Amino acid sequence: MKYAASRSTWLLLAAMVVLATTLRYVVFAIATQQLDPAALVGQLCRWDCGWYRNVAEGYQQGLPSNRTGTADWAFFPLYPMIAGTLSRVSGLSWPLAGYLASNICGLVAAGIARPLFDSNRHAYWLFSFGLLLGPFSLLFSLAYSESLFILLTLAGMVALRRSSFVSAGVVGAMLSATRVTGVLFGLAIAVQALADRLVVDRSWRSVASVLTDTRLLLALGMAPLGLIAYAVFLRFWMGDGLAFMHVQIGWNREFDNPLVQLWNGAQEGFPFHLRWTEQTSFVWAALGGFVLIAVLVAKKRYAEAVFCLAALCISLSAGLASTLRFVAGLAPLGVVLAEVLASRRWLTYVAYPVGLALGLLGFAGWITGNHVMV
Repeated sequence: MKYAASRSTWLLLAAMVVLATTLRYVVFAIATQQLDPAALVGQLCRWDCGWYRNVAEGYQQGLPSNRTGTADWAFFPLYPMIAGTLSRVSGLSWPLAGYLASNICGLVAAGIARPLFDSNRHAYWLFSFGLLLGPFSLLFSLAYSESLFILLTLAGMVALRRSSFVSAGVVGAMLSATRVTGVLFGLAIAVQALADRLVVDRSWRSVASVLTDTRLLLALGMAPLGLIAYAVFLRFWMGDGLAFMHVQIGWNREFDNPLVQLWNGAQEGFPFHLRWTEQTSFVWAALGGFVLIAVLVAKKRYAEAVFCLAALCISLSAGLASTLRFVAGLAPLGVVLAEVLASRRWLTYVAYPVGLALGLLGFAGWITGNHVMV
C-alpha cells in the first residue's frame, strides 16, 4: 500500500475543516440571530455531550440519582479522557475542547484514510469531503465519540490491508475502550488473517495454521483489552462490571432480535403508513447499512463486512435509537459508498453539492432540536 497523504492534501483537508466551521457559523447566525461564536459551541454541546463531560470529570459512583435511572456508565472512557485532558491542559471549556478534539480526530481520519483508496483519487476526495463537510459530518465535529471511533477504525483498516495484525490489535484495544462495538474489531482481524492465508494456500492444513500464528493470537488477545479494563474498573468502582449494559434500561433500550427491532420500527412509518418519523429514518439508515455491507461482500472485503455487520446487528439489538449515527460512524461503509459514487463521473459531481446541502440541513436540524442524528 502506498499513496500516503501529501502536505498539500493535509492543507486542503484542514481548509475543509475551517470551511465547515465557517458555514455552520453562518447558518447558526442566520437561524438564531446570534453572532457570538461561543453560543454556537454551546449549541453543539447537546444530549450525549453532557454525559461525556460527566465522564471526563469522573464516573458516577452509586445508584443513579435521577428518576429516569440513567447514568454515565453507558459511555466508554477513551474519548472523554482525551477531550477532558485537552480541556484541563488548555484551560478551554468542555464544549470547545470537545469540538476541537473531534475536529482534529476528523481531520486525522481523513488524512490517514488515503492508502485505503490506492490510486482512486476521486473516491478518496469524495470520502474526505463527506467526512468533513457531508451529510453526517456534524457527527464528527461534536463532543461525541464518533470522531475517535471512525479515526481508529480507519487506522485499523489500514493496518489490516498491510497484514499488520499487532498494530490492528492495538487499534482494537483502543476501539473497545471507545465504544462497546469496538470489541468486534477482533472479528475483522481474524477474518483478514484467514483471507490472507487462503490467498496463499487453500488447504485445510494451511487454514488451521492460522491458529498458531503468534502475531494473530497476540492481536486477538489485545483487541478486547479496552473493554476488559473498563469492566474491571466498573466492578471495583460501583460493584457491577457490566453496568454499561445494565444501565441501558434507563434509556428504554431492551435487547431483542435485531430483525424484530427493525420490523417493529418499520411498521411505525413509511412505507406502512404515509408519514415519516424519526423511527423511519433509523429503519432506512439500517437498511442502507445492510446494502453497503452487501457491496463490501461483493468486493470480497470480508473483514470489513463482518465487522460492520456485527456492529450494526449489536446496535440494532438494543433498539433503533441512534441508528443513523451508528451507521454513519462505520468507516468501511463510508469508504465503499465513496467508491460507488466515484464509479460514475456524474454521480461524483452531483454528490458534492448535494452532500454539502444535506450537511448544512442536518446542522440546522441539530440546532433547532431535531433528534434524528442523536
